[in-house]
Amino acid sequence: MSPPTVLNSSKVHLRYSLPSDGPLLYRLYLDSGKSPLEGIDWTGDVGGYWIVAEVDGVAMGCIQVCPSLPIARVELLCIPVDVPYRLKARLVSKLTDMAKVVCRRLGAQAISFVFEPPRYPHWPAIAKKRGAVKWTSGDMYLMRA
Repeated sequence: MSPPTVLNSSKVHLRYSLPSDGPLLYRLYLDSGKSPLEGIDWTGDVGGYWIVAEVDGVAMGCIQVCPSLPIARVELLCIPVDVPYRLKARLVSKLTDMAKVVCRRLGAQAISFVFEPPRYPHWPAIAKKRGAVKWTSGDMYLMRA
């Protein structure tokens, strides 16, 4: 996938994921440099659990919103590795801001998230500038439900 030519005036359109967006989300997941997830079915109903960022009608990023009270989670920020730096910065900002709004509207008092330093090296500084504090650290595991 090659990103569209984007000028500073190009709009980033955000939307909730549609029930049929699973394959699109998985493509963004893989294009962001994450390891393939064998045996996970991305064809099920994913409507409303993700925020998708589009530029010129092309999906350029997504983030998963996991509502819970009192602490919600935001996970799996996915922006393809070939997206230009300035656009990537705008997408990260827009997606995380919208995830925060969604969690707040659902009643969350705080949001936890994990960031991946190699993919988003500036994210910790940005998060701290926006009021985040390092809460804990450790390894993240995945197991079948």
